Amino acid sequence: MAAVDEAVLARVRAGMRGLSPPGHHTKVYKEECMYSFDTPFSAGGLYVNLKTFQGVGSDFLDLDHEKGGAPTTLYLHEAWTKVPAEEEAPIDSGKAPAKLAIGVEGGFNTEGPKMTVVKDHSLVVMPGRLRVALPCVDLPELVNNVVNAVMAHESVTAQETVAAWEEERRVSKYAAALEQLDTGRRISPNPKDWRCDETGATENLWLNLSTGHIGSGRQNWDGSGGNGAALRHFEATGGRYPLVVKLGTITPSGADVYSYAPDEDDMMEKTEKTMAELQVDLNMRFEFDAITEAGAHLVPLSGPGHVGLVNLGNSCYMNSCLQVLFALPELARRYVGPAGAIFRSAPADPATDLLTQMAKVGAALVEGRTGAPPPPPAPMDADGAATADAPASAAAAAAGGNAAAAGGGRGGGAATQTQSVRPLAFKTLVGRGHHEFSSARQQDAAEYWGHLLELVGRAEHAGKARLGLGADDPLLQALFSFATEDRTQCLETGAVSYRRATTTNLALHVPLEAAVNAADVERYRERQAKRQKLRDSSATAYIGAAPLEGAEGSGGGAAGGGGSSVVTASEGGKDEPPVLPVVPFDAVLSKWAAPEVLDDYRSAAAGGRRVQATRRARFATFPPCLTVVAASEVPPLSLGYMYVYAREDTDAAKAAAGGGA
Repeated sequence: MAAVDEAVLARVRAGMRGLSPPGHHTKVYKEECMYSFDTPFSAGGLYVNLKTFQGVGSDFLDLDHEKGGAPTTLYLHEAWTKVPAEEEAPIDSGKAPAKLAIGVEGGFNTEGPKMTVVKDHSLVVMPGRLRVALPCVDLPELVNNVVNAVMAHESVTAQETVAAWEEERRVSKYAAALEQLDTGRRISPNPKDWRCDETGATENLWLNLSTGHIGSGRQNWDGSGGNGAALRHFEATGGRYPLVVKLGTITPSGADVYSYAPDEDDMMEKTEKTMAELQVDLNMRFEFDAITEAGAHLVPLSGPGHVGLVNLGNSCYMNSCLQVLFALPELARRYVGPAGAIFRSAPADPATDLLTQMAKVGAALVEGRTGAPPPPPAPMDADGAATADAPASAAAAAAGGNAAAAGGGRGGGAATQTQSVRPLAFKTLVGRGHHEFSSARQQDAAEYWGHLLELVGRAEHAGKARLGLGADDPLLQALFSFATEDRTQCLETGAVSYRRATTTNLALHVPLEAAVNAADVERYRERQAKRQKLRDSSATAYIGAAPLEGAEGSGGGAAGGGGSSVVTASEGGKDEPPVLPVVPFDAVLSKWAAPEVLDDYRSAAAGGRRVQATRRARFATFPPCLTVVAASEVPPLSLGYMYVYAREDTDAAKAAAGGGA
């Protein structure tokens, strides 16, 4: 490698002031841009600031340098590409995950065929984007140390993904008044000095938090894990000191603590594995299913307005809310248009700024800024046409077509990468401090909707100038906020009372009796009942009278009409697709607005006695966008729906918004 010019080294030394390697708990954003979804796989790669350890895409490199305020800034440039794995170097595609993460190295694989990542690194000096190929022995030792530390450091993406899957820890009742005996013992910080006090074992060691005793964990069914010395010490001390911590798991952010107390046996399982490792095992046994339109021929789309959000593990509730929000022109005008100004005014850590994250997600969904890597080159024949064995995405790109449509199929692949983004930073920020939304458990979309609107409303109120809003301009919540009015009339005295409530969504119950296909639903349920009888009796067909003309004896269903037919238990091992009730929205809203009789109403006008009364609901005000949360019971499932309607979408909404006293 050629020696680095002295003038270049002078520029590098000018940017060394304040440089130091990241610590163990330092956040290193080296897998995704702070302002976009650019990654090291994107066309321009990713630039990691060696002082702030924040990554930015090529389009935001100048902005990051300007925001830093230093005359010279050093960056680690990452440019990665994926190539098919070498045949002579087989990859164990079935290798068990070691991390609680999805789509990252060591985590759960969702990308399909195994690929080899070719990584190219260089040092970039700003301004001017002066580049020095790495590794380079001519660079100052401090610069090389910082670069190597950043490359070896675990990214924030992996840390936050693992944190979301952390198991909920219950607090032991013995922790508040923990007794700690002064035995004079000091535990060495060197793991090589740790030994079981009873047996001398060096693995799976647990420290009693009261006595300082180090004992081995309990033995597993196969003889591994330990010898039970820690439990024997608990029993020998009269069961007074139940709390133990696993040595090697203690960090500033937590530790693995176990209680031997019999009344806390259900708190956790104590093994030689860490709790994170136990969670990996759990998720390996859990099947994540993709939901698609059964039987439909779908053509994937990509580009502005056709960008998906990757399921981060039970995050569909968040994804659906974001897709709804940014389908509204008002949100695009507020966050996508002025995104540049929002980014320039962002705080030192943009990952903690909700306005920045809203603009980042909005630019991806509305304008198609996914940071997708360029398609691989397609092999060409002598006439310049893509050959038959070219990858689908590359062939489509070579033909000027839609690579996403060419990719097709379920799961990852090039098509999914080009038409979707991973909003992990957004999920982490919005869920921070919330017991449920910070986890990877399933959540209710309507609850998240209200939580998100509240957080965004606060951020907009504090950052109106950043969004270009005037003092009187409405916040996001005003798009969905409306008031309802309940009118209650005492039937004994005729007195009327009114009550108003302001909300951001309308909760409705779906009246299944108003289904337009009620007859079809009933016939389907009858067929299902007959099929169950067949299964119970191990029969293959239920025969009533003669089958109707056109009925198929092996079709798994029955012909319509009033006669009898042949119903088989199943068709090819598959059940008949369910027939669900179809209820018009006008009927749902009319049900909400219909008068209701109250038989046990305490009337002030009647001296506080319980009498009959009528109550009906109306809109007191109507929002620009009406959010509806509808629920129904369709045995054996409880179904929930969430819709957003414009003001003019329904006649029933207009009627419910009107009406007098």
